[in-house]
Amino acid sequence: MRKSETPTSLLTSASHPSGGEDGEVPLCPAETPRFGEVPQTAAASYAIGQLLRIAGWPEGLTSRAAAAIYYGSDASKGQRAAVWVQPNCAAGAALVECLLGSTAEATIRQANGVAVSAGQGSRLAGDVIAATASCLTLAGERRAVCRDPHGRLPADAGPLPPRERLERPPLHDYAELLAARLRGCGLLPEPLPRWPGGKRYAAALTHDVDAPEVPRRVGVLLKQMLLGGPRPRRHPYWDLLAEIRARGLGQGCLFPPTRRREWNFEEICVMEDRHGLRSAFYFAVVNRAAGHACDVSYDASRLRYRRLCRRLLSGGWEIGLHAAYATCEDRPPVEYQAHRFAQLFGDRPAGLRHHYLRMAADDPLRTLAADADAGFSYDTTVGFNDQPGFRMGVALPVEVFDPRRGGGGGLIELPMTLADMHLPKDDIPAAVEAVTRHLQTVRSLGGLAVLNWHVGAWATAPAWRESYAAACRILSEDSDVWVATPREIADWWRQRAAR
Repeated sequence: MRKSETPTSLLTSASHPSGGEDGEVPLCPAETPRFGEVPQTAAASYAIGQLLRIAGWPEGLTSRAAAAIYYGSDASKGQRAAVWVQPNCAAGAALVECLLGSTAEATIRQANGVAVSAGQGSRLAGDVIAATASCLTLAGERRAVCRDPHGRLPADAGPLPPRERLERPPLHDYAELLAARLRGCGLLPEPLPRWPGGKRYAAALTHDVDAPEVPRRVGVLLKQMLLGGPRPRRHPYWDLLAEIRARGLGQGCLFPPTRRREWNFEEICVMEDRHGLRSAFYFAVVNRAAGHACDVSYDASRLRYRRLCRRLLSGGWEIGLHAAYATCEDRPPVEYQAHRFAQLFGDRPAGLRHHYLRMAADDPLRTLAADADAGFSYDTTVGFNDQPGFRMGVALPVEVFDPRRGGGGGLIELPMTLADMHLPKDDIPAAVEAVTRHLQTVRSLGGLAVLNWHVGAWATAPAWRESYAAACRILSEDSDVWVATPREIADWWRQRAAR
């Protein structure tokens, strides 16, 4: 891609220090607040801190290191700094130019599809700070016009090109670049281990509980066929034959919900336990009778669900909230759902994922801020519905930016990287290959893979079932991976930052 063809939506336009258009966070230097001796906006300071955390330095060292990074346009200050990043705040600015993975000034690499160099002296040739802030705050998505019927952004319509979205998320390279410069100036010690026990990468297994029960249809169809209804009687007759062929009389009419095909909890847990793994299950407490037509159909207040959750917790699995379809519109508020969850299952959930991965289209951070205000420790919603990949430009946990506080708000985002819906349903070799390739990518990055396999498609999508079995086998056989529940990973990342 030539420089003139580079997309411009990844950088936030911020021509005024007090605020950008549509409430976006300005990334130009401002007189206040100050970060060290360098004028910084809150978003820029947050971006610098997150890059240093990615590189392996905890909260106590990032202030000293960040003070050596000058983010401004004053050449006299920039030339004295260890790293000088010039803000590029003009609307339509080209994407970041930077040296990736090397301290050699003459090296030319590919960054965001553009061949660039590192610039002269301490100066970087591109605004890595603005690009980082835009990735982590999802600012590049806010004006996207292309949306699916549920208001979600398709992967191809996002600001990141395919390679950075699927193989090489750019924030890893930005962090490596800053760390190399700061280490060269003697400002940073050796980094902290990224994962416990010296593990190379991490993985979290999760399950959205969407459709764990097959509704009884045989009785309804028999009634329509015998007594008539809005459709000709031949239609329920054909539907009845199809139902019996697909599920049999037992599944369709006689068996209780826990013995119907999609009640796959036992099979999933047995498979994970065989490999010494544990996962998280996200249950919805608002169904379509009380919420939106796209909400789940089951009632989590039933005794079978409460017994199920007790068994999961006693076996070491995690349970969390599957927030309702319209939660991003505050219908109902996420705080109400957390309280309802605690009433049903005995404790407030530590984490959640929003149903259909829906977040406020104009400002996804508003949805995450509501999650933080409701007391959640982590969220794992940020991901693509139609493709795997690294939506925030990084394959690691992220402390979510809170504009009201001017920095990290305490909520840890564990971005979803791969889901069963990204895979073919019937092509088992292709699905297994996609899972294997994704885990190899995360391993090479030293990152975090968050896998999401739904409860309710075990029998109808054999490729999804077999690819999940392959993922469990790969993870159990790899001594370099730390597999933990999302709650454990979020706690580790928070403690690591505070060390």
